[in-house]
Amino acid sequence: MTVPAGPCDNMFWGTRLVGAQARYTANPATYPNPTNANSTADAKAAWEGAKYRLTGVNTPADGSTTLLTVDKTGDAIAWLTTNQWGATFYNGSSTNNGARWWGEFMVRVYCDTRGLMTTAQRTTAMNIITEMVVYDTFYRNFCTGGPTEPNNNYFWAYKANAILWALAIRNEAYTYNYSASITRCNPPAACMVEICNLTAEQISNVLLNEIFNPGKRWGSFINFLNGGAKGGVAPEGSHYGPYLVEYENAALQVMRDYGRDVNTETPYFIEAVWALIYATTPKSTFGRSTTAPTVNYRQIFTYGDEQDNDGYPPAARHAWGDFMTGMVERHSGAPIAGYIREWINQTNPQRISFWRVLDTNLGGAGTPFSELPTRYYAPGSKYLLIRDTWTGDKPTYVLWQMGQYDGGHGKCDAGSFQLLYDQHWLSRNTGSRSQTVANVTGTGTEIDQSIWAHSGVTVNNSDYPSNCSNRFTTVSRLKQTPNWAMAATNLTTYANIAGVTALIREFYWVEHHKTMMTVDRCVATSDLPCTALTFTPFSATRTANLIESTHDDGELRIISLTDDVSGQSVTYSEVNGMSGGASAEESWFRQQIAATGANAKYQINVMQMRGATDSDLSASLAEDGSQFVVTLTQSGQSPTTITIAKGATSSGGTIQIGAGAVEAMPSTVQGIVADLNGVVWEGTAVLPAVPISIRIP
Repeated sequence: MTVPAGPCDNMFWGTRLVGAQARYTANPATYPNPTNANSTADAKAAWEGAKYRLTGVNTPADGSTTLLTVDKTGDAIAWLTTNQWGATFYNGSSTNNGARWWGEFMVRVYCDTRGLMTTAQRTTAMNIITEMVVYDTFYRNFCTGGPTEPNNNYFWAYKANAILWALAIRNEAYTYNYSASITRCNPPAACMVEICNLTAEQISNVLLNEIFNPGKRWGSFINFLNGGAKGGVAPEGSHYGPYLVEYENAALQVMRDYGRDVNTETPYFIEAVWALIYATTPKSTFGRSTTAPTVNYRQIFTYGDEQDNDGYPPAARHAWGDFMTGMVERHSGAPIAGYIREWINQTNPQRISFWRVLDTNLGGAGTPFSELPTRYYAPGSKYLLIRDTWTGDKPTYVLWQMGQYDGGHGKCDAGSFQLLYDQHWLSRNTGSRSQTVANVTGTGTEIDQSIWAHSGVTVNNSDYPSNCSNRFTTVSRLKQTPNWAMAATNLTTYANIAGVTALIREFYWVEHHKTMMTVDRCVATSDLPCTALTFTPFSATRTANLIESTHDDGELRIISLTDDVSGQSVTYSEVNGMSGGASAEESWFRQQIAATGANAKYQINVMQMRGATDSDLSASLAEDGSQFVVTLTQSGQSPTTITIAKGATSSGGTIQIGAGAVEAMPSTVQGIVADLNGVVWEGTAVLPAVPISIRIP
């Protein structure tokens, strides 16, 4: 990277400043003070600093004394140079929430307002930020967010802060002087040896070397993005995941301005755009309308910890909005920009105004999503997202969670699924943090990290190891077509259940029936119950092997075919899933189908999503010594026949729709390209040869 001569006044703006100034001057009301950011006072201080760069005027004081109502740039300087940061940044904690949330804001305020500061204020600010960044970089090495934890949200924030400050301070006439008044949790109790009596340029080199030298943070970061995070699903769950790309957004912008484009090293951030587009619900989406009637906005599926919004994470969070704004500006002119614009128009996300003012085409038309395929696969998390339409009136939306993302705040959700019809969730995983769910009998509780909080499968009523620490699943087969999809994930090592030698879940999707089927292969050294779990919004009714759960104009019909398999017996039960709590979602009900009667068992369950006027699906099963044959029939639709090979491994099988050709189920994982040009599945078109792309797997 090449840092321009002079101080960092223009670091966050670059060549974008003139356009931003014109947009703000023409219509300042379009760019309001932050009201919904992570911390209103701190985001507001950063915006007040940004307004000075946009106007060249120090906004007049309004006489207020609190940051929440401040409307003058001078208080942004006061916010930065106050001694409040000592207690926040240098306590005995292994983490630094102040730096995680506000580190970028501190660098922004410094650069944007340094021209207004006195020499003493600049020195104070540089001392505060330097000590914060160096302390996080060197003295939390063995704490949360250390250099070997690229899947941790503190890591992303500390690294981004170090890059921004190293570039911001580089040309300052400054030498670090130790302040004995700051309490530190780790030795040395004197001047930190890494920066003691160093000049600004030397401090910059120390930080950049610690980030970018071989074996340091950047290498582990890129390896993680190209491995465990491949495909773009944000680690750390639906609550914490958006923070990660938010933390990186400014650093990506400045690094690109200075000559280092991260897209040449990893496609992750391009993939993250596609993952978010596909993860966003097709329409405004409700919670359980009886208890959350005001929940009606575009959502993303819940995964990992989700502690806000009653468990229904909104797509319009400012972290997503700021990230997508940065990406649409960085890639203006590429096809991906049109799709980002469409997402922004559909979700109307919150955006802190210093990102919003960079949007050169506010309100401009986007590229219709209908030009994209209706499936997306992220191989790091092993998530397959399926929808039947981008534009239809009654869309269906399906998620197969065939792995667990690599990161903290995780839950045992590998092997689970989520189902949406039109504007209503018909099945979804429990969105909460540190709450409890009912146990198998409904007489006790399990932690919400366990399999019992998810629409998965288990054997012998196991809750899986604590936090599913194995985190290892293998997707051995995956294929999607416009008419159907199939995938298989091996959960044996992941579940790690005593006496279980094989636990494999297969997923099937048949488009014209709006129907999913799960096939579970459960093999143990003795007759242990194999239990398939499905969460429904309300208590369901059951007649024989049919479970029906209605949510307003949508209905989920679960047809269990397991009764007919090799003499197995089946027990059906329902429990209220949640025990409540301050950050728990609305209570959902868990349907349990438990099979017994043999050491090697099969669970075969057909799930139809239907509207009030759709005809019911019928499902039947036949078997011989080598295979099962499932037949799906529905009035007005072509019948579907699926063959499933028996055995402890997933292989073989076919599908036939109506009088069409008999198609073989996959033996490998179908490839996909997700890059600046769009999303293309292997075998559906010529894969584009572009410099920035990823072929999966």
